[in-house]
Amino acid sequence: MYACPAKASNNFLAATARKHSCLCRFEPSSTDTPPSSLHALMTRPTLRFSSTPSLFAALAAALLLLAGCAAPSYLVRVDAINDPASAPALRTYTLASGSKDLDPATLQFREASALLRNALNRRGYTEAPLPADAALNITIAYGIGQPETRTVTFSTPVYAELGGGRVQTVTKTTDATGKTSTSTQTRIIPGRYERVGNDVTTSTYTLYPKHLALSAREANSLTASTPEIWNVTAYYQSASPDLRGDLPILVTAIEPSIGENTGRVINVRIIEQEGRLVREPAK
Repeated sequence: MYACPAKASNNFLAATARKHSCLCRFEPSSTDTPPSSLHALMTRPTLRFSSTPSLFAALAAALLLLAGCAAPSYLVRVDAINDPASAPALRTYTLASGSKDLDPATLQFREASALLRNALNRRGYTEAPLPADAALNITIAYGIGQPETRTVTFSTPVYAELGGGRVQTVTKTTDATGKTSTSTQTRIIPGRYERVGNDVTTSTYTLYPKHLALSAREANSLTASTPEIWNVTAYYQSASPDLRGDLPILVTAIEPSIGENTGRVINVRIIEQEGRLVREPAK
């Protein structure tokens, strides 16, 4: 149920910008051939090179350069369900902790509550001045799960230049006076490139699953068995263990689904535009 941004990401090749981590690091080999030595290499009968340190590294560098120009994006999965028949007419609420591990007095909980108050306000909900005046009791739960380490293995082709080289032709000429002169001509014979094998690379990366959940119940008759009126949950994975930094992403993702019914788990793409988080339909 968890989704990853995609620092490439993937979802997982992705590395997740802002805190995106690139899951595959490509380092050019110190044996890469500079253009100036190409002529010298053509004198060799066989030239073998790997596309991993040279061609693949160049391609990866180009892709990373293009990615640097793109806005960071985050893929969040959202699930919302409601019971419209049991919803009170008033949309006044009070916030409370929905987990024994979340202390409402902590600064992190208060910061998360402030983000959610703004989202609830934009959805037409108003915080009651006193808990006794609230029609809804909305609980907040968020957290980070056990990290998941994954391994990706990919293969890239290895090519070799076969044959080729240069042929020198020496011509001796004697003129009418008996003087001999020598001339040398060099002819370049191009080689042919063939695939000679594969270079297998393994990359390991770690993802941290995070979640944010809101649950609304009628405040006037609140007991342990009071049924829910609506709930909404967001799931997100990234390469960063920073839950606090990802809470704005989770809040932005669930905002349109507060009090609604998505009918299924939906994908929500969040992008950064001019320092703001903006939702867009997932592709």
